[in-house]
Amino acid sequence: MFGFFKKKKEEAAPVSKEVTLYAVADGQLINIEEVNDIVFAQKMMGDGFAIVPSNGEISAPVAGEVVNVFPTKHAVGFKSGALEVLLHMGIDTVALNGGPFDTKVSDAQHVDANTVVSSVDLDQLAAEGKDNAMIVIFTNGNDLVESFELTASGQVSRGQEIGKLLKITNVDRSGLAPVENTYVEYTGVNGSKLKNKVYRRRPISIDFVCVGEIDEKWELVKKILSNEEQFKIVFGDFPDRYFIATTEGDTTFNKVSGQYANGTISLSAPYPFAKAVTEKEALRDGNKLTFINEGTATAFPRFEFTADRDYKVFGFTHPDGNIAQFGYASNQRPFINTGQRFIYDTFTNEAYIIGGGGKTRVYLSEGRGFSIKAGRTTEVGLTFPESNTQVVRGYLRSEYV
Repeated sequence: MFGFFKKKKEEAAPVSKEVTLYAVADGQLINIEEVNDIVFAQKMMGDGFAIVPSNGEISAPVAGEVVNVFPTKHAVGFKSGALEVLLHMGIDTVALNGGPFDTKVSDAQHVDANTVVSSVDLDQLAAEGKDNAMIVIFTNGNDLVESFELTASGQVSRGQEIGKLLKITNVDRSGLAPVENTYVEYTGVNGSKLKNKVYRRRPISIDFVCVGEIDEKWELVKKILSNEEQFKIVFGDFPDRYFIATTEGDTTFNKVSGQYANGTISLSAPYPFAKAVTEKEALRDGNKLTFINEGTATAFPRFEFTADRDYKVFGFTHPDGNIAQFGYASNQRPFINTGQRFIYDTFTNEAYIIGGGGKTRVYLSEGRGFSIKAGRTTEVGLTFPESNTQVVRGYLRSEYV
């Protein structure tokens, strides 16, 4: 379904630094979310826009090259630099087998805003009960386009400039974070023994270009980057993961002309691994929790429960023998009281009891925190000597090297 652009085995084309979007028809410009089809409206094929045409003369959405005229004539693929653009004429029109479409272009043909791509019989589309929206999609936009905005609205004219792109031209987040090894040296013996491996903070560099309204876009970038706190950053090639990053080093902005600028955003991820966007709940079975780490790095579970009675002692047991115990059986007073909530995050090794209008930090009585190794399914035992009815929930956010 998505094989619109058949790539030859060659180096990737350079990203065009000035891609302007044009109205493909006279008519009403609408946001992609307004298209009457869930695949397009939910951007399953990519971001874009659409025009409800007032006549059937349809032109190219970008200046570039035709790379695919569909046999059923209902769609045409273009490339502008490295940006891949699909013009899809109408909804569910593939079944019409080309009837309403008189294609005017061919593969490898150069096009611009004035090039008529197709003459479409809108009356035939209506007779067939088909929506006539002319839909433009950036099919590889997740890799290249940071954001885009429609600079026009309402009624537009064919060939009119209607959009601006803020484009990412390159991202360097390095394949692995810098590694620092510690070795043990032996006298009179060849080589060394690896003692410890530590991943340090990960540098992230993002090159970008702005086309159109560059001062406003730069102000937006500065507003985002001026946040003194750390922030989450998600990349389009791994939308299910995020890094925690902060600005570090030089961020540049070069104003080349009134309508074009480029620059580099420099970031640092103090914690070098990416974390899963979704935290998954462990499977519960009696007095054990089963955690599944789907990532490629060690991950750290989190435990929560609301006490169903007073407890002097409770804990968690890892299959490798590590324990995390809170309180002692010999305590005169409960460690936690009925109705109080307990939270233990093994990543920070911090635990809290919440209740009575306050939040109190508590500490391990015995043992130390533990983790779930990459790619492992691990059963953690629950120890509540004073009860067998306590319900504990566990959560794990997988991590990726």
